[in-house]
Order: sequence, then C-alpha cells, then structure tokens
Amino acid sequence: MTANSIHELADLGLKVAIPKGYEPHRIERLFRESVKAIKAKKHGDFKREDYVDAVAGSLLKMMRRAGDDQFYYKSGMYHPERTLRFAESFVDLAFYKIADGQPGKLKQKSNDLSDGFYAATLYQRDAAFKAAKAEVESSRGLEAKHE
Repeated sequence: MTANSIHELADLGLKVAIPKGYEPHRIERLFRESVKAIKAKKHGDFKREDYVDAVAGSLLKMMRRAGDDQFYYKSGMYHPERTLRFAESFVDLAFYKIADGQPGKLKQKSNDLSDGFYAATLYQRDAAFKAAKAEVESSRGLEAKHE
C-alpha cells in the first residue's frame, strides 16, 4: 500500500522512527534524508526500485548513525520492512506523484512538503509513541518468558 497523502506518509514515518524533541530538523529528518537520497541519483535513468533502495538504504544508515539522542524508537532499523514501506510510499507519492519523477522538482517542493510532514507528524506523534512503547514492552515480556 502506498501513502496517498503527506499525512499517511508521516504515519508510516512514525512506524520507522519517532524523533525526540519538537525541533523541525528532527521531526523532518526522515523526509529530508529521503529527498537527499533521490537528489543524489539525479544523473541517469533509474528504475523505481533503484530510488526505493536508495531511500531505504539512506534511512537505515541514518538511523544506525543517529544514536539514541535523536530518536525515542527506531523500529525501522529492527523491522526493515517498515523502512521499505516508507521508502516505497515516499518514492510513489512525493517523487512520482507530486514531483513528476523529477529530482529538481522534488527539491523545489521539498520545503513546502516538509512543512506538511512536520505538522502531520506532530498530530500523530503521541499515539505513535504509545503504540511503539507498548510494542517494545510486549516484546520484552515475551523475551522474559522465554528465559
């Protein structure tokens, strides 16, 4: 399933990583890293899967490097299918649908789009935090039972 709106994309992003703090650069990090990954492929004829892999790879590396001071939860690092789903939705919605498959056009629109991503993330953040916390606590409970 591909996101049909920036709001849905933000929801998928919160399943990948929940940022600490309310600073825009932290909340927009997944979105801006995704834009950067696509911009890096501006020369050449690439398939959709190439863009998806570039975005997913960039996000996985970013989460690995970020450490615990940047994010509360980085579920996408431990469940890469969540990161892949976000990457697919980002490429389909932001790159192909909104920017017509043009890296330059995506760059031009990225500030306006990231504002929407920021707002949508804030609206959904508390619910996502509670869900992620419950998931972690549940998995810890299962691990304790197996020991």
